[in-house]
Amino acid sequence: MYPLHQGVLRGDVTELARVLEEGADLNQLDEDGNTALHWAVFRGDREVVVLLLEHGANPNAFSADGVTPCWRAVDFGLKEIEFLLREHGGRVATNGRFDRRSFELLSEVFGSPIPPEDSK
Repeated sequence: MYPLHQGVLRGDVTELARVLEEGADLNQLDEDGNTALHWAVFRGDREVVVLLLEHGANPNAFSADGVTPCWRAVDFGLKEIEFLLREHGGRVATNGRFDRRSFELLSEVFGSPIPPEDSK
């Protein structure tokens, strides 16, 4: 059970505030391999992204599939959320778990490029 992640997925700010006050691990990966911040980005939920960042969520945590929340924001075209993440030090990055070839194939099918990574 991941109460923080569930609160994010429901967009329930009151529940999130309670779970955060109880000391939830902001950077824990759930069974799907995402942090709460990754899920907030998936939802495009600016209010929840702000809340998590203000409580110390790591904007550079990698998901199980090897991407940062900022990478997801760029991939989804969420400019305002990308800006918020960058203000908190977020970077567009992947790691060794990222399946670049699959994303290249998908980008060819859907006509949307893979987000370029920030230089190190």
